[in-house]
Amino acid sequence: MDWLDEWLIVADQGGDPFILDRATGAILHAWHGAGAWKPEPMFVDVFSMALVLGIIGTVHEEAGDELYDAEFEVRPAWRTALRARLAPVLGTTEADDIASRFDW
Repeated sequence: MDWLDEWLIVADQGGDPFILDRATGAILHAWHGAGAWKPEPMFVDVFSMALVLGIIGTVHEEAGDELYDAEFEVRPAWRTALRARLAPVLGTTEADDIASRFDW
């Protein structure tokens, strides 16, 4: 798929862009290096994205140096904490999907 004129990158994580679809207001996410642009919906709008990123940031800050194990994987207790904070806002299934997408 070609890059669409209505797409605007509003953030990235490790080179993976978060794309505002100006036609719908949704935030899409794509993996860089995938060979073709096939972004998938991630948030219904930029406000939902900001809320989720704020929650992730809060949990990250609370965890401090205890967030990652020796293999630089998020510790299970912090994975659980993030999902517990996201679930009331997004629902359990979407909270799990978002956390997984961020490698939590």
